[in-house]
Amino acid sequence: MIIEDGILKKLEESDLKIIEETGTIEIPSSVSHIRWYVFDWIEALKSIFIPTWVNKIEGKAFVNCKNLKSMVVDSNNPIYDSRDNCNAIIETATNTLIAGCNGTTIPDGITAIGDYAFNDCRELKSITIPSSVTHIGACAFERCKSLTSLKIPSSIKSMGMNVFCYCEGLTKVEIEPGATIIGDGAFIQCLRLKSIEIPSSVTKIGASAFYTCNSLAKVTLPPNITKIESRTFAACFALVDITIPSGITEIGEKAFFRCDSLKSIVIPASVIKMEKDVFASCPKLTAKCEAESKPEGWDDKWQGRRNLAQWGYKNE
Repeated sequence: MIIEDGILKKLEESDLKIIEETGTIEIPSSVSHIRWYVFDWIEALKSIFIPTWVNKIEGKAFVNCKNLKSMVVDSNNPIYDSRDNCNAIIETATNTLIAGCNGTTIPDGITAIGDYAFNDCRELKSITIPSSVTHIGACAFERCKSLTSLKIPSSIKSMGMNVFCYCEGLTKVEIEPGATIIGDGAFIQCLRLKSIEIPSSVTKIGASAFYTCNSLAKVTLPPNITKIESRTFAACFALVDITIPSGITEIGEKAFFRCDSLKSIVIPASVIKMEKDVFASCPKLTAKCEAESKPEGWDDKWQGRRNLAQWGYKNE
C-alpha cells in the first residue's frame, strides 16, 4: 500500500494479489484516511472491514466494485457505522450512506444517499429507499444493471446528476406523490424502461432526464412544471404518446431530438420560448401549434431542418 501521512493513496500489485486470493484486505493501523478511487474497479473485492482508526473515507473510494457484497464498520468507529447489519458505510453524524454494495439494505433513519454510493453494483437486483431519505447524490445508482424496479419515495426533495443512469435492466419506476424533482440525467440509457407516471407534485424534470431511453413509449408530464429542459426526451426512439401541459412556457434545445416514432404533438399557446432543434430528426412528426404563428421567443431553427408546424391548432 502507498500510505502518506495516514492517507491510503493507492494499492500496489502485492495488495491486489491478496485480494485476488482472499476476496478482501486488511486496512493497517497506519491508515486513517482512504482516498477516492483506491478500490475502484477491483472486481475481486468481495468484502471490506473498516476499523476504528479510519476517520475519513472520500467519495468514490469503492466505486465499480461489482462483486462487493459485504461492508462492515467496527462498532467502535467514532465516525462511521454499518448499523442494523446493513452492509454499507454510513457517516454517523449526518445519517448519510456514503458507500453501499450488492448486499446492502438501506436502514430506516438514513437521510441521504451519497454520490456514487452504489455505482456499478451490477448484482444489485432490488433496493428499498426508506421514507427518511430526502436526497440522492450524483450517480448514486449508476450502472446498477440488474436493478429491475424502483420506487422513489415521496420524501425525495433533491437529486444529483445521473442518479439511475445506465440501469439497463430497469423496467418499472414508481414515483410516489410528494416527490418534487427528477434530477438531470436521472434515467439516461435505461434501455428497458417503457413507461413512467410522474405525479403532480414534481415541479422540475432535469436536462437529459430520459435521454436514450429507447423503449420509453409513453410519458405523462405533471401539470406544475414550467420548462422541458434540453434533451429531456432526446433519442427516445419508441416515444409515441406525450402531452405537453398548458403550464409549460419553455422547451429547451433538442428536448425531443430523434424521437423517431413520435407522430403528433400539441404545443400549447403557453409556450413562449423554444430553443433550437427541439424537434430535429423527428421524421414522422407534425407539431400542432396553438399559436397562430411563430412566437418571437421561438428560435428560427426550433423545428430542425423540416417544416413540422401546423399553426392555429384548436383542440376541439
